[in-house]
Amino acid sequence: MKTLLLFIAGIFGFTGLSAQHVLAPTGFFSYAFHDYEITALSDGSITLDFNALIPQAKKGVVDSLLNLDRVKNPVSVSVNAYVIKHGSKLILIDAGAGSSMGSSLGQLPVHLKRAGYDPSQIDLVLLTHIHADHSNGLLDQGKRVFPKATLYVNQVDLDFWLSKTQQDAAAESEKEGFIQARRVVDAYAKANRLKTFQAGSSLLEGITALASPGHTLGHTHYRLSSGTETLLFIGDGLHSAPIQLREPYLSTYFDRDRMAAATQRKKLLEQAATHHYLIAGAHLDFPGMGYIRKKGEIYEWVPLKK
Repeated sequence: MKTLLLFIAGIFGFTGLSAQHVLAPTGFFSYAFHDYEITALSDGSITLDFNALIPQAKKGVVDSLLNLDRVKNPVSVSVNAYVIKHGSKLILIDAGAGSSMGSSLGQLPVHLKRAGYDPSQIDLVLLTHIHADHSNGLLDQGKRVFPKATLYVNQVDLDFWLSKTQQDAAAESEKEGFIQARRVVDAYAKANRLKTFQAGSSLLEGITALASPGHTLGHTHYRLSSGTETLLFIGDGLHSAPIQLREPYLSTYFDRDRMAAATQRKKLLEQAATHHYLIAGAHLDFPGMGYIRKKGEIYEWVPLKK
């Protein structure tokens, strides 16, 4: 299992994944959020052993937490992305894995078309971070999948993944993540389709980038505000609802700074529960949308009713 995790670490450039996968037959799910239409897209799923994925957990803890939600280990993990439609604008948050992680992933373009959109219609792509399962779907055989789209990346994340110093210092299992990141970013930069931002920036009307370092140094949440309501796109801020809602400080093998990731997760859960934010998670059960509710000292996941 350690060998498998090291292989996946190289493909992902250190990423984390989550809970039991339930795929809608169409691979997409649409939801009206005030003046916006949100469409969740499945890129597919991958099966992982969470005992190996969360190494600091005491023996038996992971299985016990999963069993509370009747989830069995190893876990089939969702990979989700989201389209925001506002007027004539189409904004994609994350882009899936493409062909880089096997045939069980890379399904986003098919499901995007089933939802009624063509990849050529996407205006903007906002990355929560540069990991293979979020960014490799931007290319297909070296060509941009979204030729019209401008790619937005947090400057901190970009600087890290394009750093030759960081790449040279990385373990062999990590180096492929740096190579893939540069390949994706260069393709959009050469077409003058790359923009960077600082955390806290208002990127578009209603959409703000929020710093959430830990999983990667430049990991970003996106806040969509409309009226009095808020929708948070949290990327890999929460990997497993059964485990991390009960034990937020259990971080994954792939979190670059596990303590920072745990701190950000606890902050996210408290804010989401207090303010009743709608959450969209990249690795929660498809469509990955729902609410966080506090119950005593733990939190509960309340899926959005389909």
